[in-house]
Amino acid sequence: QISVLGEFTIGTRQEPALMGLQDFSLTQRELFGLLISSPHLRTSQERIQLEFWPESPPERARNSFDTMMSRLRKTLAAKFGGSVSHYLRVEKGFVQLINCSVDACEFLKSAGHGLSLARQGYWWQAGNQFITARALWKSYELGESFASDQALAFGDHLQDTMRTMCLKWGSKLFELQRFDEA
Repeated sequence: QISVLGEFTIGTRQEPALMGLQDFSLTQRELFGLLISSPHLRTSQERIQLEFWPESPPERARNSFDTMMSRLRKTLAAKFGGSVSHYLRVEKGFVQLINCSVDACEFLKSAGHGLSLARQGYWWQAGNQFITARALWKSYELGESFASDQALAFGDHLQDTMRTMCLKWGSKLFELQRFDEA
């Protein structure tokens, strides 16, 4: 499980905070930021190389990439054992997080579904989705975790979705005279 809503942590269902920011180098944290903010938790190796080593020749950028991935695997293996390939995969020119749950992605899924249901007038079901999304949201201080443009844009999207969800649900609760909840 990867958490970015609140404190950045990586763990398991049993131990949700096995690792935090302090366990990763700056480039490793930025790699997580790129992956988390990419569709399907997947980005190309070329994109990573251009993001981290834009001035380097392709061979040198590839060597730097390989070194970063090797160190990241060792860092993760120290806490999760040898099963790192079950969670972080490099395949066919892409790097992907697999078999992972990211709280921010779950938040966007629930909030988006709730907003869709609200537009259709299914307020009871929308409310259930909003409650699920709200339970995932602790806080979002992106500047402390990630700094890439893509990760910052993802953070803006998260905050916009939270704001839209709160306004939509709050307005409906107010309309229903449930003022304390609103």
